[in-house]
Amino acid sequence: MDSLSAFDDLYTAIEACLIYPDEVIDRLARAFYPAILACWNSEEGQREFAAWQAEQVHLAGNHNPA
Repeated sequence: MDSLSAFDDLYTAIEACLIYPDEVIDRLARAFYPAILACWNSEEGQREFAAWQAEQVHLAGNHNPA
């Protein structure tokens, strides 16, 4: 799996959540929270997040012409 795809997938999932009732979102959040927390607390998760952040900065720089 591409190191950034997990965070991209999460972002897409968050966008999709805008069409679901709050109760459904709450249940999903409670179900996925342990796995998200475990990923976040791992060294690999921290590396992937840092790579995602760097890509976001790079992409934002490409949208601002100098």
